[in-house]
Amino acid sequence: MAYARNLLQHPYALCVSGHGNYSFRLYETMAAARIPLFVNTDCVLPLEEKIDYRRLFVWVEADQLHQIVPTLMAYHFTYQDNAFMQQQQQIQNTWLEYLAGNNYYRCMPLYLQHFR
Repeated sequence: MAYARNLLQHPYALCVSGHGNYSFRLYETMAAARIPLFVNTDCVLPLEEKIDYRRLFVWVEADQLHQIVPTLMAYHFTYQDNAFMQQQQQIQNTWLEYLAGNNYYRCMPLYLQHFR
């Protein structure tokens, strides 16, 4: 309960890999229309050829953690007025369209093309 409350009270959520090279928190953050502060550890994200994750997220390479605060600040101050809320909505819409529930399975042929 505290995790969900914390996620919904803040515009950003730190998303790092957990067990293996995967972050369940990333998908929770997208579903909640929050902006992932994504630490890339050579993750392979679904539909990378279709979804421009670097445009959607605050993206920090694992070897650049010392730049996490300036990167976050630069990202945050690029948005004015409603643009920040529109970015949050775009993140949630991307999750809904490609990654949520039955849409994930609808997009399965796109996922499998990656492995040919």
